[in-house]
Amino acid sequence: MAHKPTPISNIMKPQTYSLEKSQQGSIIVYVLVAIVLLGMIGSVGALVTQQTRVTLRQTQLAKAYQFADGGASIATGDLNRAYDSNANDIGTELINDDEFPYTLSSSLSTEDEFCYVRTIGAPFTNQLVSAQIWLKKDPSEGTARVVADATHGKVTQTVTVHVMASYAFGAALVSTAQGDGSTKVKKSSAQNGGNLVIEGKDITIEGGTRSNGPTLFDYYEPENGQIKADLYGTEDEIPNYTEPNSANQLFDFERFKAVAKKMKDASGDEQVYDVQGFKEAMLEAQKTGGKGYLEGIIVVEIDKNAKLN
Repeated sequence: MAHKPTPISNIMKPQTYSLEKSQQGSIIVYVLVAIVLLGMIGSVGALVTQQTRVTLRQTQLAKAYQFADGGASIATGDLNRAYDSNANDIGTELINDDEFPYTLSSSLSTEDEFCYVRTIGAPFTNQLVSAQIWLKKDPSEGTARVVADATHGKVTQTVTVHVMASYAFGAALVSTAQGDGSTKVKKSSAQNGGNLVIEGKDITIEGGTRSNGPTLFDYYEPENGQIKADLYGTEDEIPNYTEPNSANQLFDFERFKAVAKKMKDASGDEQVYDVQGFKEAMLEAQKTGGKGYLEGIIVVEIDKNAKLN
């Protein structure tokens, strides 16, 4: 079967390309690459900005806390100084402090607490700390709060210190005895019944009284809230730190007694005495070398029913 030959004119027809279309395609590729690069640069920039803000806030947070912590320490020192000057009227001492006086804030004070405020500048540089000292209106509670606020940059930090006074129970007279319910104001009520007794005239008590049993008095005129009695069995019961084998016992007295037995006085005897034996040991010590005292752990066992001369 014969094939029809292809015309020579069709074989030799030249192929043509558009230079303009090629350049347009390259430009589109360049634009896409540029957009991708700009997006990456923008993302990196945003990440750097975010990290910078986080780092700056962390720095401000740390510095604000350090300033607040330092201010709380200074204010606690102010409170301690006022307590040492006049434990019965700490608020007045804070207000009348010669170097760093506080101001009683009526707006911040509450029904239960007085709030004293001052602004602390030194020893900080270009930094102020707001300090507050909160005192209980009932001084027998023996607690206080110190609050310090410091702002650095846009960050504010607060530090609170809870303080308990060294006298613990806020009273001059403290009795852990349960008492026997006696109502007679006399010495025997205290000796035999375990009651707290204030007997007589012209008596001044700086700080008040606290007792697990009753507090009995005749001529004494207490101030409002000065006497807190019948605390046994309540949440304010005073723990007996000296009761042997109790959960609140602080010291193992039998161990002290064992050590006292190992120590010897001037006569070579164990240093465990009754009241008369202690007097004789002291007299013997005065004769020996002129020292006039005993050394180490000394145990004196006292019979509460014995008459002491």
